[in-house]
Amino acid sequence: MTGTCRFCRDGIDPKKTRIMRKSKYSYVALAYPRLVKGHLLVIPKRHVERISELNNEELIDIMALTRKYCEKVLSFSKGYTVRNNYMPFLTETERKVNHMHIQIIPRGDSDKIYAKSITLENTLFERPSKEEIEDVIKRLK
Repeated sequence: MTGTCRFCRDGIDPKKTRIMRKSKYSYVALAYPRLVKGHLLVIPKRHVERISELNNEELIDIMALTRKYCEKVLSFSKGYTVRNNYMPFLTETERKVNHMHIQIIPRGDSDKIYAKSITLENTLFERPSKEEIEDVIKRLK
């Protein structure tokens, strides 16, 4: 997969984005394209697709950078969302990269994500049934 991964093959384009910090195992970069102002990516240097593929040193390094930059985004936002996706069933695009990364997305009550999601919130969220809860608990034990 490394040969086809955009992060591994092309790296981060310095004309489109900016690396904020590099560490031994990872780096933090402005997301391009971005969801909102200040959207960051914490990316391991080694190609992995799932968070479970990180070794302990990489995991500690990435989480330390995530923690540090979550606090930094609070200098210009009211909150943040931290997200990691694993969706190998989607084709890689400019916005979808099959290389594990953590997104730090600055949030506030006036950001465009909030404005769009709040209109759908009542129809997206559902209470799980008793059977669903039991099934999920059984699978995760």
